[in-house]
Amino acid sequence: MYKAGLTGFAVGLLCASLAGCQLLPQSLKMSEKTGQPQLSAAKVEVLESPPPQGLVALHCFGEIGCEFAQLNSIVVINEATRQPTDQAIQASIVRFEDKSLNNLQANRYFVAMRPGRNEIKVRFYPVTPDRAENFALIHDFGADRNYRLSMFRQTSAKAAASLLSAATPDPLCVDLLENEKVIRRFCRPFDPATGLGEFVEQPVGP
Repeated sequence: MYKAGLTGFAVGLLCASLAGCQLLPQSLKMSEKTGQPQLSAAKVEVLESPPPQGLVALHCFGEIGCEFAQLNSIVVINEATRQPTDQAIQASIVRFEDKSLNNLQANRYFVAMRPGRNEIKVRFYPVTPDRAENFALIHDFGADRNYRLSMFRQTSAKAAASLLSAATPDPLCVDLLENEKVIRRFCRPFDPATGLGEFVEQPVGP
């Protein structure tokens, strides 16, 4: 008991001597460990509520995850905190995906927007959660329809290709689906000279 008391006193004294050191409650530690959103109860209630009627839902899916960076002029998900901004919550354009509280990936939110022409910016994470692929889209979204942006790597047969072509990564592509039908496709081929490329729209089948 005496040793334990001294140990606790020493830890507290050491913590007090270090700037920014805090003895966090166990609930907060568990919250950070499980990746739960650090949001107020009021904000969580808004994010869990269904979107207002008349709005169009847009979801996104990626290899590791994805998150909506911006809808028109409103920043949706803060890139540093990975949380929805107050402006996006107040504008009622961001909502939790189903079972999002148990989802440790980035695609935990979807956006609800007015029908018509909208500009969307998305951060996809095809390989690691630390490196984003930025994608932007302008589209005329129809009312009473569900939309989804999905990133994938377009595979191709390389048996007859040269060694350089065979070693080149497959292009990254993003599909826009309307009610589960692909209506637009954008692909970014790998440029051996720079390692970079731009997303270019490609034709999709009927």
